[in-house]
Amino acid sequence: MDSFLPSCNYSHWQMAAMFDGCSSSSLSRCPGSANCSVHWIEQQIDHFNWAPPFGNHSHTTYKQRYFIYDRFWKQNAPVFFYLGNEDNVELYVNHTGLMWESAAEFSALLVFAEHRYYGASLPYAAGTPQCMNFLTSEQAMADFAYLIAYLREERGASESAFIGFGGSYGGMLAAWFRVHYPNAIAGAVAASAPIWSFPRLSPPYDDNAFNKAVTLDASAAGGASDACKDGLKAAWPRILAAAKTDKGRRLLGEAFRTCAPVRPRSAHADDAYSIVQWAQGVWGTLAMGNYPYASSYLLHGESSLPPWPLRAACAFFDGVGVNAPDAALFNAVRAAAATVRNASGDARCFDIGDRHRLSTRDKMTSPVTAEWDEELWAEQAPTRTMEPAGAGAGAADAATPAGKEHVARAGARGVDSNARAGSERAGAAGATTHATAAPGASCKGSWGYQWCTEMVQPFTQGTADDLFFCPNGTFYAARNCSSWDFEASARGCESSWGVRPRPEWARVALGGKRIEDASNIVFSNGLQERHRRPLPSLLSLLRVRSC
Repeated sequence: MDSFLPSCNYSHWQMAAMFDGCSSSSLSRCPGSANCSVHWIEQQIDHFNWAPPFGNHSHTTYKQRYFIYDRFWKQNAPVFFYLGNEDNVELYVNHTGLMWESAAEFSALLVFAEHRYYGASLPYAAGTPQCMNFLTSEQAMADFAYLIAYLREERGASESAFIGFGGSYGGMLAAWFRVHYPNAIAGAVAASAPIWSFPRLSPPYDDNAFNKAVTLDASAAGGASDACKDGLKAAWPRILAAAKTDKGRRLLGEAFRTCAPVRPRSAHADDAYSIVQWAQGVWGTLAMGNYPYASSYLLHGESSLPPWPLRAACAFFDGVGVNAPDAALFNAVRAAAATVRNASGDARCFDIGDRHRLSTRDKMTSPVTAEWDEELWAEQAPTRTMEPAGAGAGAADAATPAGKEHVARAGARGVDSNARAGSERAGAAGATTHATAAPGASCKGSWGYQWCTEMVQPFTQGTADDLFFCPNGTFYAARNCSSWDFEASARGCESSWGVRPRPEWARVALGGKRIEDASNIVFSNGLQERHRRPLPSLLSLLRVRSC
C-alpha cells in the first residue's frame, strides 16, 4: 500500500480523533484543507532562462497555490513541507496522514505546495499554443526551492529545519529535491517513490514488476485467493470468444450490464475488447488502495473503497472456478470491477465504449496494455492521475465492505472515470482525454504528458507472471508482451502530445542508482507495495536510509 497516505493503523476519523476538539460534528479543529490557510506566491514560468517565455514580456510569472496549517507551530520548530504531486494539492492535504499525525509532537508547521500545472496553479489559459513546455520536474522543484526560501523569511523560519514529504511521484520529487537542493531541506521522507523504475539502469528495472505485484495481491499469498487471479486470467479470452456469436454478445451485455448492446467486432467497434480493458483496468487501483480501512483517496473523495478493497473484489470469485460457466465467471469479473467502477452504487449500467479499448498509461500506477496495439494507443491522450491518476466511480454495481453486491439505484447511468478530461484523476485506472484541437490544448497538467517527456517508466503485462491479457494470436495478432516496445510508445506520444520521450533523461539528469552520497532520505513502502521493486534497497545504499 502507498505508505504516504494515513498510516495502516488509522482511518481518517481515527487520525482526526488525535486532534483535540475534532469530531464529525465539529470540524474546525480537524486535519484537512478546510482548516488550512490558502496562500499564493508568484513564480517564474521559466526558472532557467532570462528571456521571457515565447518572447512575451507581459506574461513571465504565474501564481502557485499552497496551504499552511500552523496551529502546532512554535518558533524555530521544524517545517514539514509536502512536495505536490500531479494533481490538485488538496487531495494530499487531506490524505497525507504522517504529516498530520506527527505535527503536534514536533510542533511543526505544515506546508502543502501545489505542483505547477495542477489544481489551481496554472501558468497558462486553455488554448495557449505550446503551453505545456514548462511542465517538468525540474521547473517544479525550482518552484519548491523558491517557495521555501520565501517562507524562511516570511514566516521567520530561518532557523527551522525544513523536512520534505512526498508519495509516489511526490516521493520521487522529495528524494530528487534533497539531492538537487540540499540547502533547502534537511531531509526527506520519500514514500512509495519508484525512482529506479526507468529504462537503461544497471541492473535493469523489471518492466513487469508492477503487474506482478498486483497479481500477488490478488492471490492467496497476498491475502486474497488464487481463485481471483486465476479467474481473471481465464476470463479475458472467454470474453473475446463469446463476442463471436450473437448469443455470446447477448450474454456479455447481460453479464456486464452494458448500457448499450455489445456490437460485433468491426472496423469501428471492438466492444468485447472494450470490456476486457474496462474490467482489467481497476486492478492497479485496487492494489494501490488496498488499505485495511475505507478510503476515498483513490476515488478523489467522490466515494470510498471498502476496507481491503482488493480482497473485497476478489471475494466475488469465491466458488467460481476457472471452469465455471461463462455467465458465472463474467458476473464475478463485473462485480469485482464494480468495486471501483461504481463505488457509489449510483449507476445501473456500464457505459463501456470504444474509449475503454485501452487501459491508459496513466502514471506508473496503471497497467499498460497498448504496446501491442499502436493504432489504438495513438487514438488516446493519456493523463493522470498517476497517479493518479485514476479510476473513479462509474458504471454498474458496487461491492460493499461485507462483500455483497449492491443493487444500483434505478435510473442512473454509469459514467466511467476514463471519460473525464484533464489530469484531475480519480485513481489509477486512468483518466483519459482524447486529443482536442492541439496536443495539450487544455494547458492543464497531465501525467500522460509527463510520461511522454521525462517520466518514461516502462510497463509490460500479459505475461505468465501476471493476471492481465496479452494477444496470443487467437483473437489478435500475437505479440511479445514480455518486452516493452519503446518505439510504439514514442509514436503514441508524438500523436497525442506532439513530443517524443527521452527515456534516458531521468537517469542522466535526475539521478540513477548511484545516490550513495545523498543523505537524510527515508524511502518507505508497504509490505505489499506495488512500487517496492523499483524503490532503493538498504543493501544498495550507504547513507541513504531505506525502511
